[in-house]
Amino acid sequence: LAGIFYLLCGFNVFGTILMILNERRSELSLFKTIGMKSIRILQMIYTEIVMLTGLGIIIGLSLVLPLVLFLE
Repeated sequence: LAGIFYLLCGFNVFGTILMILNERRSELSLFKTIGMKSIRILQMIYTEIVMLTGLGIIIGLSLVLPLVLFLE
């Protein structure tokens, strides 16, 4: 059961990343056109993904931890 949950969460994260890239396709093409290197674009994307993931973890824990402590 936990494996299915992790698989679904993985697909959700993958879908979110695809939507981010799809929405910003013209912006990324513009960066490439003005001469930005591909590795720099990838670093920018990875930084955004890590920041969104970290923010999601912080918000999720701050919402769930009081509930867990209350129910304990």
